[in-house]
Amino acid sequence: MKIKRVLRTTKARRNQISSAPPSSTSQQQQESVVLPQFLDGPDVTEEQKQLILKRVLEVRSKYNAFVEKDVCQKVKTILFASDLTEDEARLALSICNDNEQDVLNRLSGKGAQKFRNMLKPASRDAAECIESGSEDEDSDHVDPHENITFPYRLLSTPTTIISLGSYHKSTAAWWSNPGSLYHHPIPINYKAMRVEKNRSFIMSIDEDPETGNPRFIVTDQTTNATFVGNTPTKPWTTICISYKGSRTTRISGPLYFGFSDPTLQRLLTKMVQESDINEYYYRFVGDGELFCADKDWKDEERQLLLSEIRRHCDNIAVGDNMEEVENFPFGLVARNIPNRTGFQCQYEYNRLVMVGQISEFDGCPVQALRVNYDKLVKSLASNGQMKRARKFSGQNQVDSWVKKPVSGPNPWNPLPNMKDAITLEPMNEPAISPDGYVCDYQTWTRILRSPESKDTCPFTKKPLSRRQLVKLTFDNIAEYMDKVRDS
Repeated sequence: MKIKRVLRTTKARRNQISSAPPSSTSQQQQESVVLPQFLDGPDVTEEQKQLILKRVLEVRSKYNAFVEKDVCQKVKTILFASDLTEDEARLALSICNDNEQDVLNRLSGKGAQKFRNMLKPASRDAAECIESGSEDEDSDHVDPHENITFPYRLLSTPTTIISLGSYHKSTAAWWSNPGSLYHHPIPINYKAMRVEKNRSFIMSIDEDPETGNPRFIVTDQTTNATFVGNTPTKPWTTICISYKGSRTTRISGPLYFGFSDPTLQRLLTKMVQESDINEYYYRFVGDGELFCADKDWKDEERQLLLSEIRRHCDNIAVGDNMEEVENFPFGLVARNIPNRTGFQCQYEYNRLVMVGQISEFDGCPVQALRVNYDKLVKSLASNGQMKRARKFSGQNQVDSWVKKPVSGPNPWNPLPNMKDAITLEPMNEPAISPDGYVCDYQTWTRILRSPESKDTCPFTKKPLSRRQLVKLTFDNIAEYMDKVRDS
């Protein structure tokens, strides 16, 4: 039985019970239970029937309580990650077959405004049209974030945005860390306000004149004290340490700056989309698409990828615009490949060239990715906002991105024919040292952990730690190929 039908039945039964006199409640519950036909036989006494009926009611009560608890947790998740009311969240769950992930996707994807209109009390009857599949897919898409004016108070955290700033076209330093839950650009001239411990703090972001990287500034308006750091967490950690009475120094800088809020994330990605369309599709999928984390491409996807690369290569005259050749527009390539990003397209192209399945196209050289592939895939696929919302609501669910175990030869090994310099066996996960020696990562781990040669390179006898090793992949092999040494 579907949870949605159970909820409707439970709700209808609850309304019947609440409208009946208290003395007739148990009688109505008993009448609603349909007992098997064999209980009507002469061998079953009335006392046994009442006992079975009582147990059936107890099991049904426990099941309804379990269903209601599960729905309440999903409602909390939706309320934390959106601006819906509880009634709207429950209606959205019934429309999306109790899938809270689908609810949040429909609130932010194509047709979001029409979906929100369906959740209003005056449009509850129209929700049945969505369930029956009669929704108009060709309806005009209205972005709910277009009418936001500043100052704007975020819904998931007590931070007020004063100025959104602008997109900074620069290095990877102006993007969130690869291992963070949320992937977003860091806007320059961003300004926000937050009240903590009855003190008002102004947060801003500018460019460090020495390094060119973002500089996060937090100013206490009460004392005019300024705290600066190269990450959003650093200035807030300094504030916690400097002020007496603070019980903890473990805080989330992105949360305080507002970067974990879904509305601000949508505004920042929209800023990239309007400023640099190639960079947007290099890091994100299109509106209404679901990110595909699978490394294994389908044949039709691969054919579409090669045809798009070939089409863009034809538009590039080699030698006329070397800057465009060095920065091949993989974002524009991914724009026409559903559910894939530009860095995934570049990774697959590099892999096909390195394993010899295709030859390098003129105008599209093999180059290292501008992002950390595995970390960014995990960040985009696990959906940081959902993960944080589930933690808030008490849900413990496995993320959709799960690293697949490697059985047999590793298909993502860029050096399948190269042997380990120590074991002289084929490598499964090659890693290179700063001096250019390549061994399997497991071999490096065993040597550097052994008491005889702890943290010591077996080739140069110099100090070496595992953090100094670099795992070779299809996205960085072009960068390190010239550094590989023959042992």
